[in-house]
Amino acid sequence: NMSKLVKLFAILAILFALDLPVIAQAQQGAHVDVLTVTGDIDNWTDGYVNRGIGAGEQDGAEAVIIVLDTPGGALGAMQDITNRMINARVPVVVFVYPQGAWAGSAGTFITLAGNIAAMAPGTTIGAAHPVDQSGQNISSDERDKITNFSVGIIKNIAQARGRNAEWAANAVQNSVAATAQEAVDQHVVDFIANDMNDLLNKMDGRTVKTAAGEVTLHTQRVGVVNLDMNFAELFLHTLVDPNLALILLNIGLLAIAVELFNPGATIPAIVGSIC
Repeated sequence: NMSKLVKLFAILAILFALDLPVIAQAQQGAHVDVLTVTGDIDNWTDGYVNRGIGAGEQDGAEAVIIVLDTPGGALGAMQDITNRMINARVPVVVFVYPQGAWAGSAGTFITLAGNIAAMAPGTTIGAAHPVDQSGQNISSDERDKITNFSVGIIKNIAQARGRNAEWAANAVQNSVAATAQEAVDQHVVDFIANDMNDLLNKMDGRTVKTAAGEVTLHTQRVGVVNLDMNFAELFLHTLVDPNLALILLNIGLLAIAVELFNPGATIPAIVGSIC
């Protein structure tokens, strides 16, 4: 019975850990919900953004702010994220931050899809030409098809948000990139913000169009609620990082080689298989 009780508490603890970010959403008063998206854009990033926007729609947030720093990611995950942003019933703001951050590849699409897009000084946007999973060029016929498809998507996003569709198409076709100031000058993003407080002050009073209609933002002196990835999202998102995946692959191959040269050792085989 004691063993069953311990297992029950363990299950409840896991469920609580997974739901903790949702519980934290129950905030009273004027506030913005802040999501932090770093690393590759993948299925777990997609789920996190979808959950965060849903929370903002339900808890009465003035806006959902996506703090973005990414080299890019999967086309399918990017499409799901941008579609969710375009159809959100709460204003969605993308902030490329901190200094040195990059909204590359899929991140360019996501930035353009924000009701408001801002960049910190020293950040970069662009270089959105499609490549394969290893970062290499795609074979000619498939490359042309995917490039044209991606150009259509990014132009639609830019036009829906009143941004520079020509620059957006060029970012996909020719891997064009821009600094924060260049992006503002070319009407790719709305303004430069030094930090979160500066962002909230500069977007205050702006009127944006959401799926629920026009909304005027009141973001000065509002509360900031950070909605982080839950444990499952963070674990899996971290696990598929290419650098970590390569390390695990090398450890796994080495451990299995040790097992092959020492039959019956067992532990190397287990470690290698898990890696």
